[in-house]
Amino acid sequence: MRFKFPKLASLVVVGASMLAVTSSASATTATVSSSNVTGTATTHAFLRAGSASLDCATATATATLTSRSGPLPIAISTNLQENFSSCTLVGIGGFTVACTNTSVLSVTSLTVSGVTQGTISNVRCTITVTGLCSADVTGSVTGSYNNLSSPLGQLTVNAAGQSLNVVNSTCGSLLPNGSATFTGPSGANLVYNISPRTTVTVA
Repeated sequence: MRFKFPKLASLVVVGASMLAVTSSASATTATVSSSNVTGTATTHAFLRAGSASLDCATATATATLTSRSGPLPIAISTNLQENFSSCTLVGIGGFTVACTNTSVLSVTSLTVSGVTQGTISNVRCTITVTGLCSADVTGSVTGSYNNLSSPLGQLTVNAAGQSLNVVNSTCGSLLPNGSATFTGPSGANLVYNISPRTTVTVA
């Protein structure tokens, strides 16, 4: 898809990879090709807090996507539901991660070379070990959606630039309060395959 940049009234670059755009001619439009989608992580997912690293063998997410117009950022889903299972911490099994809050998926830039930048906000998950302790993870993450990846589109959660925190922890040093990140193995970005194949474009 090609975009006619001359219609833009202003283009402000935020950071290295995020754009905020206003248009004098027409509203910015986010267009999605599928409504109900499921994301499945391509690797284990890790919650890292202090020296702790919670390893979840499976990470999935579901969301209802909606095409919308307006100023950026544009929320294309307000019911993104994260799920993590088969989680262990320092060899201890039985950890459950319950994300009872639904998160908000927003696009934050025009689509460039098939890639759309975005954020997942309003994240709130509770990590529990029955009879031992619990902790909450809250905040937001940045990411991008690659419309050109094959055979499925891919949502990447950036390991850098996350605004997540562990709060209300009763786990002590096992899972301490403080800043946290959701990542792939070795601190890499966490990548989800999105099914059915979906495009998310902003113009």
